[in-house]
Amino acid sequence: LRSSLWQAEANRIDKDAISAFASDFLNSKLNRFIKSDPSPDQTLSKKDPIQRVVGSTFESVVMDPSKHVLLSLYAPWCPHSKRLEPEYRKAAAKFWSMREKKPEKYGNLVIAQMDASANDSPVDHIQAVAYPTIMFVSAGNNTATRYQGPKTALDLIKWAKIQAGLLPEAEKRKEEL
Repeated sequence: LRSSLWQAEANRIDKDAISAFASDFLNSKLNRFIKSDPSPDQTLSKKDPIQRVVGSTFESVVMDPSKHVLLSLYAPWCPHSKRLEPEYRKAAAKFWSMREKKPEKYGNLVIAQMDASANDSPVDHIQAVAYPTIMFVSAGNNTATRYQGPKTALDLIKWAKIQAGLLPEAEKRKEEL
C-alpha cells in the first residue's frame, strides 16, 4: 500500500517484539495507521456547505456508496489551495441551493474537502498528487476521477454535474465542442 504505516501493539523494541511485529504483518493482523485530525463536529448549512473530512471519517463520507462526492484535497499553507478556496466555496454554495430546490436530483451530491497535509486517505486510489487535488468519487462503484480543468466555480460545477450524470444531453454536447 502507498506509504502505509502499520501500528504495533508492543511497548518495547527487542528481538521478540520485532519478530512478533513481522509475524503479525505477514498474517495481516496489524491495524493500518491513518493520520487524522479529530472528527469535525459539523452541521452542514447554507453558510457552511462543505463537508469537512479527516482521515478517520474518510471512508464513511467519501466512500459512501449512496453519494457522489466532489472532494478537494488541499493544504492550508499552499498558495494554490488558498486561491481555490473562494471558488470552491462558491461552487459548494451553488450546489447547496440546487439541493434545496431539487433534492431528488442533487440530494446525493456531497461537496467535501480534506486537509491532506494533516490527514491520510486510507484509500490508495484517492491521494493528493499536488495541492490542491480535486477528485470526483462516483456513487455506487466509488470510482475516482481527477479534475484537471480551470479552477473556477462555474467549471467545477459543470464538471461535477457531468461526472454525476446530471447535465442534460444538450449541455454535454456543447461541452464536447
